[in-house]
Amino acid sequence: MTCAETRRQLPEPEPARLAQVEEHLALCPPCRGEQEALREVDRRIEQLGQHRLRLADKVLDAALQGGVLPLDRPAPLALQRMRRALWLGAAVFGVLCLFLMLWSFFRLR
Repeated sequence: MTCAETRRQLPEPEPARLAQVEEHLALCPPCRGEQEALREVDRRIEQLGQHRLRLADKVLDAALQGGVLPLDRPAPLALQRMRRALWLGAAVFGVLCLFLMLWSFFRLR
């Protein structure tokens, strides 16, 4: 079995090819390293899923109890900048509208 064929079977080979993959892995350190790396990725993804479930449980419990959610924290800097830009844009728009109203009022007189 070639490295490419073996790597397509990783991290968990098909039962029909298990013996061939294990034989190749015994002789090929790079493929063994690839299998270990893929298993580590799977393990970390599983941990992330468990972490998100725990966090979702906390949020749900807090929401059901009417308390403060554990996710309450200051807005990130980018969000603060976006809010500031929106307020500035609204202020400029308001001044422009006022100017146009006054201009049209005095122009029509």
